[in-house]
This record gives sequence, C-alpha cells and structure tokens, in this order.
Amino acid sequence: MVQDVKKVTNWLNTHLDKTVIVQKIEQEDIDQVHIKLSQIDIRQTEEGSDDYEDNAIILKGTGSTMNRDGNLEPLPQDTYELVTEDLSITDFGDEEIELNTARAKYTVSLK
Repeated sequence: MVQDVKKVTNWLNTHLDKTVIVQKIEQEDIDQVHIKLSQIDIRQTEEGSDDYEDNAIILKGTGSTMNRDGNLEPLPQDTYELVTEDLSITDFGDEEIELNTARAKYTVSLK
C-alpha cells in the first residue's frame, strides 16, 4: 500500500499546475471534482490519533465540484482528500489512474 501511495503521489506531482478530474464512487453516491493542482501532501495519522482523520493524499489547489444539477460550484476549501486506507491501484496510465480504497473507488484523469 505504501508503494501505491508513493506511485499515485508521484503521478499527481507530474501534473502540478494542471486541472485533474476526480470521480469518487462511494456506495450509491458519485462525486466529481475539478481541481487545478498546486501542491500534493500526504497525511499519515498515528495510532491512537483522532478517528476522524484518515490517512490521505491531500490535493491542494482551486477547484469546483459538480452539484446534483450538473453545474460546477467552487470547492468550499482549496483541498480535496483521497483517503488511502487499503489503497490499491487498479489502472495506471499517463492521463488517468483508477484507485480502490476501503471506502470508495476513485478515477483521477487529466482535463
């Protein structure tokens, strides 16, 4: 898993200053975010730390999210988190990656 997090982070870092589209499918819910990447961070929680903070890859930059009507609205913060619990890469390409985690399936692609 650590190797997959590093591989995803490296892929994202090669696309800084570009806009990526993150589609997240969690249970029956589909979210889509467009974000112009300015920085990538990794958050690793320690054992016994706050249960509300998961290990994650933090995408920083300006962006928007698609609402239920199909319209883009600004992100409430200039960050988006890819939770990395049980992360595995299911497809890895130059312009798109697909990831599975304990909670969701993510597709990250260049706009």
